[in-house]
Amino acid sequence: TRTNPSGQKTKILLSDGSTIYLNSASTVTYPEDFQTNRKVTLEGEAFFEVAKDPDHPFSVESKGITTTALGTSFNISTFNRQDKVAVTLVTGKVKLQQLGNAKELELNPGEESLLAVDESNPTKYRVNIRDRILW
Repeated sequence: TRTNPSGQKTKILLSDGSTIYLNSASTVTYPEDFQTNRKVTLEGEAFFEVAKDPDHPFSVESKGITTTALGTSFNISTFNRQDKVAVTLVTGKVKLQQLGNAKELELNPGEESLLAVDESNPTKYRVNIRDRILW
């Protein structure tokens, strides 16, 4: 577990070659054996650069929303969103899934989704990526 106090940002290099940029007032938790178990839990905000490994999907769980990627870069934020999670895709492709719901939403580069675990109709929309990741 890594936690940043307000005003501090951290770059975390994972053993699989992935990188997490953890924003201030944020916490990320991941297993010691990250090579085969690439599951991360996030509270707050982080930007992820994921190393490709088709045999071991990379997933981030945040407030009941799971974001899964094989090799990509994306931002997740839970700040000031009324229990919603904002996922912004920069490169590659990710799948979003709500806890307890088999339906998946796929994002392409330049798209974002603002989801809550109990939202019945998840949607995606185009955004200016630069506005989302320049924190």
